[in-house]
Amino acid sequence: MKKKLCSLFSVVLFSCTALVHAQDLVIKKVDLKGAEMYTEGIADEPIWDQIEPVAIEKHFLTSATTEEQPTVTAFFKMFYTDQFLYVYVDVTDDVHYPVWETGDKKNEHIYDKVELYFDVNDNLKDGKGPAYINGHMDKGHFQLAPSFSEDGYASPYFPSGVLLGALSDQVFVGYSLKDDGKSYGIEFEFPLEKFTNDRDEFLSMTAFQNLPQGMGFDIVVVDNDNDGNGRKRMVWKNQGPVEAYNNMDNCGVIRFGDESGSLGVTNEKINNAVVKAYPNPVIDLLTVEGDFDKISLFNIVGQEVKSSEVSVINVEDLSAGIYIVKTYKNGKCNGFTKVTKK
Repeated sequence: MKKKLCSLFSVVLFSCTALVHAQDLVIKKVDLKGAEMYTEGIADEPIWDQIEPVAIEKHFLTSATTEEQPTVTAFFKMFYTDQFLYVYVDVTDDVHYPVWETGDKKNEHIYDKVELYFDVNDNLKDGKGPAYINGHMDKGHFQLAPSFSEDGYASPYFPSGVLLGALSDQVFVGYSLKDDGKSYGIEFEFPLEKFTNDRDEFLSMTAFQNLPQGMGFDIVVVDNDNDGNGRKRMVWKNQGPVEAYNNMDNCGVIRFGDESGSLGVTNEKINNAVVKAYPNPVIDLLTVEGDFDKISLFNIVGQEVKSSEVSVINVEDLSAGIYIVKTYKNGKCNGFTKVTKK
């Protein structure tokens, strides 16, 4: 089984506020133990059976009182490894009307498709999105919105604003139409090492795990029943009326968990507290308050630069910049905040 190359992309952080969302979704880290993943839109690898599905069930609001009326049901599954982020989207539809049936690539956004949105900034409430305006796209906000093609994604068409970049930056996507000829599945494989922050620094896996507010994320399922009414959208979180393409503030939040607990996306409550660290900004001695047995400091790209088992840690030798402070109890993170080193 062969992977189909979908898109070439580069990806993108901002200023930080240490904020915890009790309703965030947590994706688990998975060791595939050498097993191959094939992005064909079928999700037939054994690991997918262990991943919890998350419903995509909100109707997009075109105004405060008017909602679109899609006729689909959908869910997604998600997990990550040392190298990749995997997303599977499953859509049950009553009429499948993709752009390749029309050839209308100019208006491809109104036909059946799936759009994925990412915000990897520290600040998830910056009023920005991946909209490509006047030759500029806000860093840290990205859309992957390939159109269907008759042979899957072997010959995709992309609008502006998708994840594009160097030839080595590869996103693999597979699409498979189901036996009813209407429903379909899509698999995405994103290389974590290709995401960069607003300083154009590449994010490591640890950096994803340490994102202060988690990763902004949303899925939009576009439904078009060929009835003359155009697109009707089902979304995971952002119901509008402003599209995620223009402003991702109302999108969902994904946190990168560890290998413990159940696999995949869960609605488990995050108990990590915002710890108190002072002075902030700090020059030399940083005091951290809380119930912990270890403190670790990470730089903005996720590298651990200091650790301590006492509440006062000397940071005099660190370079000026922003650092994430995480506290641990019995080997598990139980709090974090951001500090600035002068």
